[in-house]
Amino acid sequence: MKPTVLVIMIAPILVACAAPAPPTLAPMPTLIAVPTFTATFTLTPTVTPIPSPTPRPKTGAADEWLGKADEREKLFNAYVQTIKDAQVFSELEFKRLGTTWEKELERAKKRFVEADTKADVYYALLSLQRTIHDMHSSLTVPSVLMPPSQTLSLPFTLGVRGNSLESAHYVVVPSAIPELKPGFVL
Repeated sequence: MKPTVLVIMIAPILVACAAPAPPTLAPMPTLIAVPTFTATFTLTPTVTPIPSPTPRPKTGAADEWLGKADEREKLFNAYVQTIKDAQVFSELEFKRLGTTWEKELERAKKRFVEADTKADVYYALLSLQRTIHDMHSSLTVPSVLMPPSQTLSLPFTLGVRGNSLESAHYVVVPSAIPELKPGFVL
């Protein structure tokens, strides 16, 4: 197969710095242009046979939390009714997102009914909570259901620049990568 070259260009930004000013005046901002850099990656597609997934053995751990598989649909529907009774839905918001609550419920129900492990239970409940797309809602579950958290450390730090009147930008603050200088927008 033919390799594909992908070029990513990080645009220059202007960084405001405080310039020296007379003692009676506030520091004057100075704008400094941060240079552009281009990263080039060559992507070479390869054809690798994908082995058939081996079915994982059923643990049945979800039964303790959600009931037996044949009872779960009834429990799911009860949770849905509780949400319907307490939540006001914006059809316009769902339309803006390109979905409906019914479509979101289908995905959540599948996950709920098919849950097998404690982690599956957590994600099934989280999926149900997220069907309403309301950032003000939350999910509280017993800690035993919480999957272990994992941390990814990157050799640079991002800062958020912007405010509610403009879109936020993620800007590199310090970086251990020489090519990724402070001020670059990611």
